[in-house]
Amino acid sequence: MVIKLASSEKLKGTNEDIVLVDGDSLDVPEPVDSVLVLGSVRNSTSVLYSPGANVDEYVNRVGGYSKEADKKEIHIVRADGSATAGFSNIRTVEAGDTIIVPRSEESKIRWLPTIRDGFSIFGSTLGTVASLATLAWDPRRSSFFRGELFDALEILNLGDIDLAHMKGSWAGAMGQCQFIPTSFLAYAADGDGDGRMDIWTNKADVFASIVNYLRSVGWR
Repeated sequence: MVIKLASSEKLKGTNEDIVLVDGDSLDVPEPVDSVLVLGSVRNSTSVLYSPGANVDEYVNRVGGYSKEADKKEIHIVRADGSATAGFSNIRTVEAGDTIIVPRSEESKIRWLPTIRDGFSIFGSTLGTVASLATLAWDPRRSSFFRGELFDALEILNLGDIDLAHMKGSWAGAMGQCQFIPTSFLAYAADGDGDGRMDIWTNKADVFASIVNYLRSVGWR
């Protein structure tokens, strides 16, 4: 599970304070100081976070909107995996957010190469949720990637990985065995019995998951 906490001093002694018990683990990722801007903009890239800056300011910092941009359908994927759609609904931009500017309906069909190239360049630092949220806008396979996005959120909810470490390819293939979220939910395995299925960094889980997949397709 991924949660956003106030400072420990503010939490202590309140009803929102979290008590850890035996077996719990607390992973505190490094703070993110950038905002990623993708889609129908002049240059899809990440820029330094500026407190108080709005969507237009971040888009201007990457060169501005392209002529095909659909400003009414801009949406943001938050660092905690939640999303806000529609320009009028976006009140703030926070560090770690991804701003996605889709193309207008008639030009969306030409959008996929831009997405692919952007994620090829920035794939080492991007999360699976952001990539799947972007690909869900491609009209040719939107239902497929929308399903994968919801499965990725389910994986986060199960607690096998947190958002900051859920890295994947531009098309959402994750970890050392390159499972898409649907495949993770179907075949990922806990190879060392620690209660988590970590196909990113745990070799025992990686090999157990690969074996589980091969067995499922009849390999002996």
